[in-house]
Amino acid sequence: MKKERGSITIITLTTILFLISFLISTYIIIANKRQAQEEIRRKTELLYESDVENAEEIYNGYFADANTVIPISNVDQLLKIGTNKYIVSGNKVYKCTPSARYKLVTSLKFNVKDYLTKYPDSFFELTYKKPQTTTTTTTAAAKRSSTLYMVELAMMIAIILLMSFTPLGYLRTPGLSITLLTIPVAVGAIILGPKGGAVCGLAFGATSFYMAVTGSSAFAAALFNINPFGTFIVCIVARVLEGWITGLIFAALYKSPAKKFSHYVASLACPLLNTFFFMGFLCLFFYNTDYIQGIVSSLGVSNPVVFVAAFVGVQGLIEAGFCFVVGSIVSKALSVALKRA
Repeated sequence: MKKERGSITIITLTTILFLISFLISTYIIIANKRQAQEEIRRKTELLYESDVENAEEIYNGYFADANTVIPISNVDQLLKIGTNKYIVSGNKVYKCTPSARYKLVTSLKFNVKDYLTKYPDSFFELTYKKPQTTTTTTTAAAKRSSTLYMVELAMMIAIILLMSFTPLGYLRTPGLSITLLTIPVAVGAIILGPKGGAVCGLAFGATSFYMAVTGSSAFAAALFNINPFGTFIVCIVARVLEGWITGLIFAALYKSPAKKFSHYVASLACPLLNTFFFMGFLCLFFYNTDYIQGIVSSLGVSNPVVFVAAFVGVQGLIEAGFCFVVGSIVSKALSVALKRA
């Protein structure tokens, strides 16, 4: 008993330290962002020899918000996509970051030879038949943006795998374990969109299914011995849907008047969706099995709805609370750092 208590204490302390490191990193990112904003305001004030409020008003009126879709109307602007350079369009200044969103507002025709001399670094491949022929070229900026997305996705998957096979990912309890893996899934869905969220959910589900196959989780292993296909649905399909729908929820809210609540709602939705799909598929495939009926009897319940409430209980609330707090803070901080907030 003492050894078990000691193990639980170590796991709890490790988890707390992990969460504290997240919060400290988030604070540093936000502090640096605010410091940079203050520096911009100060320089703008000196430039216009005015007070801070008026300088900020001038700055906001001249420079476009980082979340604004950047209109591309000529080739010079097109070739600056993803270069962190500035362009002027419609009386606004835009910074062409790799993570920015762009919209082509007119058809473009240009002579590749002319622009090859002017922008030699913008072309990684050149194909043309005649000097007057309009050709479509793939710029290095598009490649960099895709590479950045893949790197960010790989990092989220690595975090999920690290948490899955260390005490950081689960708080072991009788019955269901309290999982903290919904946090990186929520962050991935918010930062990388529905597809990225689905891939993060797939990584989460794959680790759960691996535990079922190898017997690392007694509960999942019991389900696998009863119905391998049902276990696959419970472990993997449920988590893919969790990440995908979380991304859809965030994307919908981010484009609505409730934009400022989008990070918080999505971070809370992720663990709730995890519980909903996991328990829903569990009841669908396993509720009438002897194994689950034994648990139903021990809980003293009589129907699937009450079983879900009794089985999840406080554990589900703890998961939701952890993901809501940590997921919101981390995703918001990363959005600011990546200029997507």
